[in-house]
Amino acid sequence: MTRFTQHTWLILFLLIAVVAGSVLVFSTQLEAASDTLNSVRTAEGGDYNPNTWLAKSNLARLEGNLSQAEEAFRQGLLFLPGNPDLLNYLGLALIDQERYAEAIPTFQEAISKKPYAAPFYLNLGTAYALHGDFLEAAAYFEQATLLSPQYLLALQNLGLAQMNAYDFEKALPPLLSALEIYPANGVVWINLGISLSELGYLDDGLCALEHALTYSLSHADRELAEEAALSVKKALQESSSNQLNPEIRDQIHALSVAPAIMQPSVIIPSLHPPKNEFDLLYLQFPFVFNGKKEYIEIAVNRELYLEAQGSYKRPLWNDPFASASEPSGFLYHVFIHDPMQKPIIEALSTELHRVMKSHTDSSYLELISAFMHTFAQTNHAELRYPIESLVDKAADCDDRTILAAAILLEDGYDVAILSFPNHAVLGVRSHEWDIPLREYRKSGYSVIDLTFYGELGTIDSIYDAAPLSVMPVPIYCRKDV
Repeated sequence: MTRFTQHTWLILFLLIAVVAGSVLVFSTQLEAASDTLNSVRTAEGGDYNPNTWLAKSNLARLEGNLSQAEEAFRQGLLFLPGNPDLLNYLGLALIDQERYAEAIPTFQEAISKKPYAAPFYLNLGTAYALHGDFLEAAAYFEQATLLSPQYLLALQNLGLAQMNAYDFEKALPPLLSALEIYPANGVVWINLGISLSELGYLDDGLCALEHALTYSLSHADRELAEEAALSVKKALQESSSNQLNPEIRDQIHALSVAPAIMQPSVIIPSLHPPKNEFDLLYLQFPFVFNGKKEYIEIAVNRELYLEAQGSYKRPLWNDPFASASEPSGFLYHVFIHDPMQKPIIEALSTELHRVMKSHTDSSYLELISAFMHTFAQTNHAELRYPIESLVDKAADCDDRTILAAAILLEDGYDVAILSFPNHAVLGVRSHEWDIPLREYRKSGYSVIDLTFYGELGTIDSIYDAAPLSVMPVPIYCRKDV
């Protein structure tokens, strides 16, 4: 039986722009909502089951009838007077119609009946924020985080409410806590970057905004991050005191006072910090370089590897119409820049430079190629994190390109993904101390095919006439904010 949870309803209401008022309704959604309504009507409790009224309201909402969606909860309260869950749903229905002043006492009544429900405080805070009272909103978001310290949306909204209340110092802790839970939240990186810039930490603010560009997939989020980053760069160029001049402060501040609580339109693939940082897998990669036996040794976290193996590796769009705006090559960037891979890539770079010390007459790019050829060839339908390729000691063309690009970015190279139908290779602009490589097909990059055993900088001739996409990998801030 399909179940509509409180969290599902909350997401629907916070993402007002996605569904509310739209005449475009998916038939499958309507059919599912109708099936759910029929199921819960025959379930235990019938009209005395809150899910009956939730399903009925969802059906009305998908049909675009917001007043009928509200009325469903009011009818339910006739059968279940004072039911806190129905009061909470009613408050959300009022928010959906922008009747924030009416929603506030509705949530307050729900809290009086069920004072330990963190989502109720989140919803009350949202109503206050949308009504323009950000100090009151912050108080209720904070209460939600006290009841549920890992409540990501409450932390995110608490930070934004503090920003809208002009208290950027207080905005930092909840935003940083939100990023500890979900490091790939582009919206939170935007808010953190704006807050740091407002406080005069321009270098850190710019770094956070560049992180935001790494993880902002929707056009609106990327546009906001780019606009803020340009303003901060201008401030850094014009000021020697690391302070914003009044004109640029006004420009950045205008970006930070969005009138609604921001919810990302897409969930980016991301890994979480492991709980047990001492559960390690020790890996060794023996290989031959310039006729000499060498090896690379690193340790990686077992828990992180298992999470990577089982993780979903495509974006999850809250707005089904927004997915068309996904930038070319974006997913490659996500796996290359994933923050949980950074210590692994740093360790690999250190080991490779150790080996390089005894081969001063060779090219670093040749060493990277020799190391990547230690991996067995495999095939995957989806991109993978570097930690997966390393532990499995197996990689396809995408995996090799992602891992090598991450290492070379760490070492200051300009790299790109050169994509053909059913094949991907590494594009690189070599340094003056490297072996000179010719530019490939006017792409601006030399080519390194890490599945090809020919001369470095060459590729199988079957690709010479194949369609080619060049996707530069952005060189974003590499430091911790």
